[in-house]
Amino acid sequence: MKWSLLFVAAIFMSSLGVAQITLNAQLPPAGIVKKDQLWNLILTNNKDAILDISITLYLKDAVSGQVILSANSNRLSISKGSKIITSRDVEPVTYNQTGAGISGNYIPLGSYIACYQIFDMSGGETALNEECVNINIDPLSPPMLNQPYDKSEIETAYPQFSWLPPTPVEMFSNLSYEIVVAEVLDGQSPSQAIQSNTPVYSKINLTRPFDMFNSSFSKLEEGKTYAWQVIVRNDVSYAGKTEVWTFKLKKQEKLPDIVALTPYLQMKTFNPLKGIAPNGILKISYPNKTPETKIDIEIIESAGKNNDNKTVSFSINILRGENNIEFNLNKIMKVSEDKVYTARLHNSMSETWLVQFVVKNYKN
Repeated sequence: MKWSLLFVAAIFMSSLGVAQITLNAQLPPAGIVKKDQLWNLILTNNKDAILDISITLYLKDAVSGQVILSANSNRLSISKGSKIITSRDVEPVTYNQTGAGISGNYIPLGSYIACYQIFDMSGGETALNEECVNINIDPLSPPMLNQPYDKSEIETAYPQFSWLPPTPVEMFSNLSYEIVVAEVLDGQSPSQAIQSNTPVYSKINLTRPFDMFNSSFSKLEEGKTYAWQVIVRNDVSYAGKTEVWTFKLKKQEKLPDIVALTPYLQMKTFNPLKGIAPNGILKISYPNKTPETKIDIEIIESAGKNNDNKTVSFSINILRGENNIEFNLNKIMKVSEDKVYTARLHNSMSETWLVQFVVKNYKN
């Protein structure tokens, strides 16, 4: 009797070893994945009869085990043998999105487990099989630094930094950036400087891929080498970091102390203020309320003998909010002490901002 029971159990177990239908998910082991790609499957019907099935998909976070996406396919018929399935074969698909940032077509950055359950629909919903596969989703392109260029020499102690976000951006729900700038000491590599030294400048929770060195921080020093890097997060999760680049502040001609002491002239839309540009160094303040990141500033020289106004212009990167702009006019024009000049800009709100000044030359 004992041997008979063992024989029956062995037959039963062997019958379970060959499932009626098997599933093989054709998903990339790493890289970007769209929702449609989750339905790239190979189904194999191991029986002679045609199977009328539906497929339920559960996408789980590999760390927490939380289901962030579930979906139910349309019914489809599978004859004996193997069949390649794509999203078109299972449409219409009903999705239930329970995870943050998964409303778009791309699956967000992270590690996941995709589990598929196959149901026989011919005589009620009978489970036939379940298969799971691991998916790692990384950015197609990591974040990259843009300016200042690597190993470049810059002329301003308050530079503007810019970088490129990871792509495709659609993979992310809420990108933010952290920028770190540190001095590179003798014998250090740029990476060691970022990791070990106290930052001379840092900001977190930046929402746009650029930032201007804030004048509330101590200005950079001439001749010193600085390393900088940007860390990217999606919500609170780490989403990548850039390489570490370096730059150096170019040694400047010594300017009179009056240049540093001269206040920034506030630009206005009417009744422009009047001030001085010591040694041709224009210092103006512009409150940007637009989304613009770059703007042209015109310098208009007062009318000469022929009653003509001479105009030159330069472009400057700006941020939203108050911008303290310092520019050496001697780079673009020959300025004179006996002339009145107007600095003017037009923004995307059809506003005209002005300030007037004269040039005064000083010596230490």
